[in-house]
Amino acid sequence: MNKQAVAQKVYEITLLISRLALMNLMWIAFTIMGLGVFGLVPATVAIVGVFRSYEREGDAFRWSARAWQLYKAAFRRFWFVSFLFVAVCASLTLSLWVLKYQNGPWLVPLVVLVYVVALALPYLAANEANFELTIPALVKNSLLLPAMWTLTSIKILAVEAITVVLCALLPGLIPVMCASVPLFVVSALITARWNKQLRLLGKDELPIADEQRPAGASGQSDAANQPGDGRASMTAVATPTI
Repeated sequence: MNKQAVAQKVYEITLLISRLALMNLMWIAFTIMGLGVFGLVPATVAIVGVFRSYEREGDAFRWSARAWQLYKAAFRRFWFVSFLFVAVCASLTLSLWVLKYQNGPWLVPLVVLVYVVALALPYLAANEANFELTIPALVKNSLLLPAMWTLTSIKILAVEAITVVLCALLPGLIPVMCASVPLFVVSALITARWNKQLRLLGKDELPIADEQRPAGASGQSDAANQPGDGRASMTAVATPTI
C-alpha cells in the first residue's frame, strides 16, 4: 500500500470518527429536546437511520441534515412509544431496587431491563430504518428478534458492554461515543443478520453501497436506483419464527 492510499485511509477513518462524535452529540441534544421521556426513542431511531443511510448511500448526504430530518419524523411517530419505553424502564428499575432491598428475585427485573434497553431498543431502531412497519408490528418484531437471533444479540451485548467499560474508565468519552459508536456497530450487525435471513428466504437483500462492502464481496449495489427512502416493505419479508 503506497503512501497516498495510507493517507486516504487515515483521512476516511478520521472523518468517520468525527462524524460519530457529531452523531453522539446530536443524540444527546435530540434526547434533551424531547425532554428525555419523549425524545429517547426518536433520537435513537434518527441516529440509527443516519447510519443505515451511510450503509446504503455511502457519502452521498450530509449527516447532520439527515439526522435532523429523521429526528423530526421519528418524534412525530415515536414520542408516545418513547414515553412508554421510559415508563417501563423506570418501573423495572424501581422493582430492581425494591427487590434487592427485600432480598427478593432482583435478577428478574435486571435481565428484563437489559433486554429492553440493550437489545429491544437497538433492534427497533434498526428495523425502523430498514422496513416499513406499523408501530405494533415494529414493537413486536423488536421484542422477539433478540431472542431468536441469539448470536447477533450476544455480539450486540458485547459491543455495548465494552462501550460501558470504556466510558466508565474514561468519562470524557461519554459525550463523544457513549451512544453513537455502539449504535453504529449494532446497525451494521443487524443489517448483516437481516441480509442472511433474506438470502435464506430467497428475497432481495437490503441495499449496501459498494464502498461499504469488504473487498471482493458481492451483492446488491448502492441504493441510487432504489425508490423512496430505501426501506423495504415488510410484506416482502417473512419475520423469522422460533
